[in-house]
Amino acid sequence: MLNKFTLLFWIALPIITVYVILLFAPKAESVVVQQPLPTVEVNNDIEIVMPFDITVVDSDGSPISGAVVLFTLPELHQGISDSDGIARTTFTDRSKVEALVYARGYSPSPLTSVENHQHLALTKKDETPIVEGPLAATFLRMVQVVTRDKHSLHNAMMLVRALGDNDGPPFIYFADNDGNFILSEVPNIDLECRVYPAALPAVPNTLLTKFVIRAGVPELVINDVATQMVVREGLDANTLHQLVAGDSVTLLRSDALGNISAGPLPAAVDYSIKLSD
Repeated sequence: MLNKFTLLFWIALPIITVYVILLFAPKAESVVVQQPLPTVEVNNDIEIVMPFDITVVDSDGSPISGAVVLFTLPELHQGISDSDGIARTTFTDRSKVEALVYARGYSPSPLTSVENHQHLALTKKDETPIVEGPLAATFLRMVQVVTRDKHSLHNAMMLVRALGDNDGPPFIYFADNDGNFILSEVPNIDLECRVYPAALPAVPNTLLTKFVIRAGVPELVINDVATQMVVREGLDANTLHQLVAGDSVTLLRSDALGNISAGPLPAAVDYSIKLSD
């Protein structure tokens, strides 16, 4: 009988030993690992495009259509006033905007600061007197730009600089109905000319053509400029849309039939029209 109890004791001894060790062993403290929350980076460099417009009127307050508004700050943009005298563009910063306004038959406005929705009045132009002497150093020139598909370049903008002077302030001219630019006030030197569509910013992806006119050349014709018209139909009537080409965004308003026709524009650039937010 004792032998059986002795045998059971020796069999149970390892189990009892393990139990005692576990019972009296020091408790391991649980460690809570704090995982850091993922960080969210806010991009403060995102630029929001905002609409901007001014209304061009005469001294009686009547709207002037077809006026060319050249915005010089914060970016070089061009707008053409519609039948209500409103010229529209877009900016990412509207805190300081400066503009010049040209209209046939009116004296150009001085470079002035403008606010969004501001009315800007022009006065009728007086007859220009013939002045001799001070203009002797200038050389009147006429440049005609003709597109391949005979699209009208009415109100297209030409920036003219002395050849090689890419950073100097340009002479600015606008085309008539036949695509003619009358280059007055320019000296008789070699000139580089760059032509941009009406109502679009003067940036690389809106450049229609560039060329050099040499000193002493009174007339020059630039033929076969490749252009395109961007047309959309069936849009909501009288609503603002965005004409998008790369980083360039311009506001266009559909007509009463819901149609938009923009151009002539550079043929090699892809454009899209999107509903403005």
